Amino acid sequence: MQISPPPAPVRDSRRRLTRSASAPILSLGEIERAVQTGRMDLVGRGLLTLLEQMAKNGRLLPFDSDDAGQRRSTHTRMAAAACAFLAHPATQFDAPTLDRWLAVKSAWTTLFAASGYGDCAHLLDLLAEHGNDGSKQFSGPQIVAKLLVAATLDTLPVEVLRNLTQLPASMRGAFLLGMLSCRTALSPAADRTRDYLIEHCDEILADYVLTPALLPAAGAAFMFCSYASTAQRHRLKPALNAMMGRWIEPLRRHAPTPRPPARSKPRLLVMAEFMNSAHSMYRCFGKPLEEARKYFEVIVMCQPKHIDAEAARSFDGVETVDFDLRHMPALIRRITKLTPDMLFYPSLGMAPWTWMLANLRLAPVQAMSAGHPASSFSPCIDYYVAGRAMLSEQAEFSEKVVALRTQGIGKQPPAGFEAPPAQLREQPQPLRIGVSSTMVKLNAGFLAACRRIAAGANRPLQWVFFPSEQTSGRFDALCAELQRALGDVQVHPRTDYSQYLQWLNDCDLVLGTFPFGGSNSNSDVYLLGKPKICLRDDEPAARTDERSLRSFELPDWMCADDVDGYVEAALRIIRDDTLRLELARHILSREPARVLFEGEQSSHPDELGKALQWILSNHDWLQAQPQRFFYPDYD
Repeated sequence: MQISPPPAPVRDSRRRLTRSASAPILSLGEIERAVQTGRMDLVGRGLLTLLEQMAKNGRLLPFDSDDAGQRRSTHTRMAAAACAFLAHPATQFDAPTLDRWLAVKSAWTTLFAASGYGDCAHLLDLLAEHGNDGSKQFSGPQIVAKLLVAATLDTLPVEVLRNLTQLPASMRGAFLLGMLSCRTALSPAADRTRDYLIEHCDEILADYVLTPALLPAAGAAFMFCSYASTAQRHRLKPALNAMMGRWIEPLRRHAPTPRPPARSKPRLLVMAEFMNSAHSMYRCFGKPLEEARKYFEVIVMCQPKHIDAEAARSFDGVETVDFDLRHMPALIRRITKLTPDMLFYPSLGMAPWTWMLANLRLAPVQAMSAGHPASSFSPCIDYYVAGRAMLSEQAEFSEKVVALRTQGIGKQPPAGFEAPPAQLREQPQPLRIGVSSTMVKLNAGFLAACRRIAAGANRPLQWVFFPSEQTSGRFDALCAELQRALGDVQVHPRTDYSQYLQWLNDCDLVLGTFPFGGSNSNSDVYLLGKPKICLRDDEPAARTDERSLRSFELPDWMCADDVDGYVEAALRIIRDDTLRLELARHILSREPARVLFEGEQSSHPDELGKALQWILSNHDWLQAQPQRFFYPDYD
């Protein structure tokens, strides 16, 4: 299979798919009528506007419905229009418009996965020239552009994947960002493609210059690479940071070398991606940051929609930020005017604005923690601060790592929390296996292990997934993928916490995802006395499950060293109701609420504040030391 050189400039301006900020949203009927009359410019504009909305919020507004059958019909009709659009000879792309189409790759993938087509393999087949020997070739610059728009992680031909470096940097770089902005890789083919793109990102991103259209996709790729199967999953981050560093270089003049004045207390500026009182980030970091006010003047910077009045009371001051690329110089000037002694990111990677700022030096000392448990790989982040249970010296970090004296940060229960009485079923038929993990944590390797467990079970199983997704095309696409992988599955949409706990309480056993495990979901599982199987690894994202297991003094075999051990551990419990019930009763006998929400946090409430103060006081010495890991005793 061959791919040709880059697309030539489009000369026919009547067919050029340019952006119009004031263009109205076309109805599905209007898009279909434009297909019928050959107005591919209208078709492209209408589809792209809808896909951009879908990429932003996960729904096909304004046509989306609460009825699954209606959603499937809508997605199928839109996918058919998309096929007609790409297959039409008059459809051509200029460089800016190609960027916009590649930026919505996640929405494009969802569109076809949630439709009657299931995927877009037939469209790639239509675009290719077929040789008598069965070979396929994508010839001509515009056909190559259409191939890049159409291909998904599931359908990209291997030969094209291996020849991406033949394309110019502007195309291959944008294509990689679009593909890696997709949330999941549930099929073996998708998993292999994602791993290949990450493992070869240095060559594919070489000389690529980021454009504003691809910024959201780049931010998503920065976060989602942490969930990939390959052991080289974080190879992408240094490449993305280098790309971002080049892109924001003009902004550095707005960020002069910080020189904070002398103060009675040093100023800690908390860069919070989420800090709403109902959010897990506040339940983990709200109390520790409030306690840090003993040592710092603590100011939080957050988007207005992600902080509320209750959370704001935990801080000495609140700075709100409405992220807009046009206002980045003003935002940087606001931060430098605050003259923080230290910047602290409780999480880093869940919002594009924090990722951008993390590639600038805005304070003399800059640190992060494990809200999104992965290293930043940014040269501007000095320290990674986390509990000892989260850390292994075999894991990969770019920062100096400072271990708290406690095992973790700790967490608070949700407001108005009240767990229902644990439901323990003695001889369930079928036995219900819960997977309480967001959809980004699911992957082909985990689903393959689930299939092995189902094949080895001596009883009927019911798979129950809690992906924390609203009913939408993305939810439908996930349901279809899980049904293809496991057959009889029940997938619950996002709901209120009380209803979620009731559904989870109906499960008999819970499986932890890998390589990215659970954190807050572990609290839900153990509150209800559910045994959970997990897989051990050195990366912080894989160590949260083991930390919870050890907190309840559960058997070591429940945290397996490899997939074979994981499958065997699950089957051991599935085949033995007595063992399953003994484990459940042991968990409940430990008083789960006390273990989860009191414990170390009660005895060391200001541990995070002390660690940050120690870092600030010893920064020059720490940076001069050759070692990566530090285990301070502040007393």
